[in-house]
Formats: sequence, structure tokens, C-alpha cells
Amino acid sequence: MSYTRISSVADVARFSEVVPEREFGLHTQPLFDFMCGRVIGQERAVRRVCRHATRFISGLNRPDAPLGVLVCVGPTGWGKTLTAQEAARALIADVPEAPLTLIDCSEYTERHTISALIGTTAGYIGYGQRPLLSQEAIDDPHFQAIIKRDPSVVAVLEEARRESIARKKKIARGDAPPDTSCDPYDQMMDDMRLVHSPYYSVIVFDEWEKACLEVQRLMLGIIGNGELRMGNGSITRFRRSLIFLTSNIAGEDLQRAMRGITGSLGFQASREGQEMLDDGEKMERAMYDIASRSLKKLLPPEMVGRFGQDVVAFRPLSRAQCQPAVHKMLNAVGDALVERNFPRHDQICPPGCPSFEKAINPTKSGGQAVRLFVTPAFESLLLDEGYSSEYGLRHLRQKVEWLVMNRLAIALESGDLVDGDSALFDSREGQVVLCRRPRKETDSISNGEDVGSEPITLRPEPKDETPSLDEIDRAWEADWPPKK
Repeated sequence: MSYTRISSVADVARFSEVVPEREFGLHTQPLFDFMCGRVIGQERAVRRVCRHATRFISGLNRPDAPLGVLVCVGPTGWGKTLTAQEAARALIADVPEAPLTLIDCSEYTERHTISALIGTTAGYIGYGQRPLLSQEAIDDPHFQAIIKRDPSVVAVLEEARRESIARKKKIARGDAPPDTSCDPYDQMMDDMRLVHSPYYSVIVFDEWEKACLEVQRLMLGIIGNGELRMGNGSITRFRRSLIFLTSNIAGEDLQRAMRGITGSLGFQASREGQEMLDDGEKMERAMYDIASRSLKKLLPPEMVGRFGQDVVAFRPLSRAQCQPAVHKMLNAVGDALVERNFPRHDQICPPGCPSFEKAINPTKSGGQAVRLFVTPAFESLLLDEGYSSEYGLRHLRQKVEWLVMNRLAIALESGDLVDGDSALFDSREGQVVLCRRPRKETDSISNGEDVGSEPITLRPEPKDETPSLDEIDRAWEADWPPKK
């Protein structure tokens, strides 16, 4: 008997200590804080991820189901894919390229494309190739993150790989007899996989509603049983997999609800819609109801029933919530200036082009990075031009690339900015102005976080003293006819 029913008041009174109600445990609280610092304004989705992690860590999750399944719905640019990426960085490794398996379901609209996911049987084209949902494929991101932590292991594997390639080339040329034994590099990789197993995995089915019926049936098996049989007979287990199903279902309904149009939530005016946007719990509940109704219209009951409360409707971001996103994007630009990835000169430029080589060579001015400064007026300009409740943060990122990255790239390529200088972006009369401070004068600038609030004296732009064509004509007419 797994539990005991107590009806006596005296027996109930013995349980006098009340267990405090906590939102997260000791292990999942850092996970929540990490993801909230990366994913802006979508605490409900982050909380769902942490809930699944809590049940798994405590051992109370279903043994025949994945670690967790989240159905992320909402318009484009609201952070659905970003949530999956940051969850992978939090659970597996915090690396620049998120360690996850991304499956674009728009590529699997035809029935025969399912072979790329589960493989084919013997005798068919593609047999022997690794399917995308094989056990080795979904475990590979975590395995690669583990071995890259130790540089000595990476060096040993790289040396073994080079020896394996050289050995295969000798056999192909006929310089060495054929060898039917197992390749040393493959054997080393297999041994390391066994040593570091088991692995966690994060799998994203992007725009899964566009997949064909056979692929959706595969998802039902994965969600319900936590296992999937491949074409060659092997079984892939998803017991340690966090699965995200991202979709644009209900995107138009959610946008209408956000704008406060009558018919989505019964709003009578945009003002009421803005009040609901400010009320987080009420807005999340309304978004969830809209998403659930849209899923029931488009999907069969057996699929909707498996989702349950794991449907997360991503809410729109207000202008104030986009302010941390601006800081994050500008920090990424500053990091890119420090870690500039210079192309090889012979790849993009013909021999004998010293001007281009001088422009991209970081050693010409001491090898110091360009420092980035912005003013509060420029941040406000970015928010004014980049904020879009319809396209989310994607539109804001495009504005940062257009107004900041492009200006910096042109200035660096043309030589207007050199390594060691400081670049300041300011807004003057609604126009973006890029100012430069040489390296000798940069040392006096404060290194505070809010660099935009520092009083920096801007040098006036140099005036172009080259005479215009009209001035040349007037001077020519004044001196005509020539004096003898």
C-alpha cells in the first residue's frame, strides 16, 4: 500500500510541523535565476522548465515519459526558440552555440522525409546514415560539451582523428593493405561515450504544426512513451530529454488580444487591453485560454490531451521590458568588438592588396579593442525605432544591427576607427551620430556600467574645406576675363 488514509483527529494532530511552501528547490532556484537573466519577460515559460527539472531531480517524474514537454505558442519574435536555447545552456553547458537538437518541421511536410528522422531499413537508400533522432545524435551535444571542457582530451582526440584520416588515405592510394579492424578513433569515441553516459538532451521541434501526419505521430509516441524505434530496429530513449514544440498557432489571436480588439478577449478599448497587459497573472491566463482554443481547433484530441497544462502562450513585451534587451544587445556588440573574427587575407582579397590588409589587421594599432560607449538619448532612440509589439525583439535586434553594427563595420573597414579608439553613439535631433575618441584620450573615460551617463565632451566634426562646384564657378567668373 503506497499511502495510508488518516481519519482520526488525534492522528492528524501528530503532524504538527508545517512544511514551508517554496517555489523552487536548492538546485532549480539557480536554474530559474539563470534563465530569467537571459529570457526577458517570459517568467511563466521559465517557471515551467524549472518545474519539470524539479520533478526530475526529486525522482517524482514519470519513468516512461521525457524529462519535460513544453508547447510554446505565440507570434514570431517573442522568445520561443530563445527559451529552448537558454534551457539547453542551463542544463548542459553555457556555450555560445546552444547544445541542442533543432528540427525544422517545415522540412518534413512530405511523408518520405520521415526517413531523415528515424532512418530506413536495410536495402533502402540512406541505410547506415545516422538519423536525427537516434540516441547518438540527441546525446551528441552534451557529449561534445563534456569533452571540450578538457583541452588535453581535445588534443588527444584531434591527434587520433588525424592519424585515422592519414591511415584511410594510405589505404585508398594502395600504400597500405586494407584493414578490417575497428578504427582507433571510432573506438576511442565509443569508449568515451560509455564513460560519460548518461546524457541530457534538449530537442526543439520548430513549427511542428507544419510537419506531416507521420511526423506528428512520432511526436505522440515520444511524448506518451518516452521511446522511439528507429528504422534499423534500435530504440531511442527520451527519458532525459527536455522537448520543446514551438509554433505560431494562435499568433493572430494573441496579437488581437494584445491590441485589445473586441472578439479575442471581449476588450472594448485599447486602454483595457493595456491594463490587462500590465496585469501579469490575468494576461497569462487569458493568453493560455486563447492558445488552448486554437490548439483544439487545429489538432486531434489525442494530441491536445497529452499537452495538458504544458501549453505556454508567450506574452508580448512592453516597452519597459525591452530596456534590458537593449542592454544585452549592446553588450553583445561590445563583445564582438573585443573578439573580432578577422578573415584570412587570401580568402577574400587577391594578392597585392595592401590597403585592405591594413584595414583588417588588428596588430597595426597595438592590438587593443575598440571600446563602445552610448548615451541615454541613443538608447531611447533604439527603443523608439526598434520596439514592435507585433514582431517582438527580432525587430529590435534588426535595428541594433542596422544602426550600430553597420556603422561600426563601415568605420572599421574605412579606417575611421582603429584598434584602441573609443566609439560613442549619440542621438542629436533624432539622428544617429557616431563620434570617435583616440586611444590616448580614452584612458580618462570612466569604466562604469552606465557609460552613457558619463559627461563626455564631444569633438566637433571637422568641416570639409574642399570648395564646391558652385564656389569654383563663381571664382572662375570673378577672374574672367584673365588679367594681362
